[in-house]
Amino acid sequence: MTVAVCDDNSNDRSAVRELLDSYAKTRDLTLEICEYESGMGLVEEMEKYPAIDIILLDINMDDMDGLEAAKRIRRLFAEIPIILITAYMSYALDGYKVRANRFLIKDDLAVTLADCMDDILEELKVRSREITLDFDEGTFRIRTDNIIFVETFGHKLMFHLLEQSLSMNRSISDMENTLREYGFVRAHKSYLVNLHHVRRISNYTMKLATGDEVPVPRSRYAQVKKEYATYRGGML
Repeated sequence: MTVAVCDDNSNDRSAVRELLDSYAKTRDLTLEICEYESGMGLVEEMEKYPAIDIILLDINMDDMDGLEAAKRIRRLFAEIPIILITAYMSYALDGYKVRANRFLIKDDLAVTLADCMDDILEELKVRSREITLDFDEGTFRIRTDNIIFVETFGHKLMFHLLEQSLSMNRSISDMENTLREYGFVRAHKSYLVNLHHVRRISNYTMKLATGDEVPVPRSRYAQVKKEYATYRGGML
């Protein structure tokens, strides 16, 4: 597990590193911690070598502030966990705009960081769960977060994955029962959508990180938005 710590203040970077080292020891984890002294440096590194699992990003930096860096990272990686850190609570609303997973106050890190990391790691564990499914093309063991959405296609189900599409003979209601625990929602009678890949819901449409759009009928709209908000921890 690789964690990036980005802050233009070396003392603050060291403080976060120490907290992460302590956290890793108490949880019996191995964390590789990479430090970045600028938002631009982090963005450029991720463009070349995107081997980072979690980002702790200070908002108040000179060359490129954390909000701009988070915005650029979101264009590259829609779902990487971003924890924004700042001394000012007033930035929290801006953090929601870049879909930050968490927002922490710098002075409270000694108290809040461990719980935050527990939550993020649990979310990553859920995302990375694998299931075995029988498709027309064969039996495959796939990660549930690689499934973007499932739709009815004639008398079959079509699974749209990150790298391919697979089909099977099974009802969408049956598949809904199988996938619900992995963060899928029945957005439409013909669609099961992985909330992991949803960017926003507006105008009765789900906008996905892949550019796909899934219609949400008026009868389901309020419930789908509620489930999305719950999945995102209340951040819309």
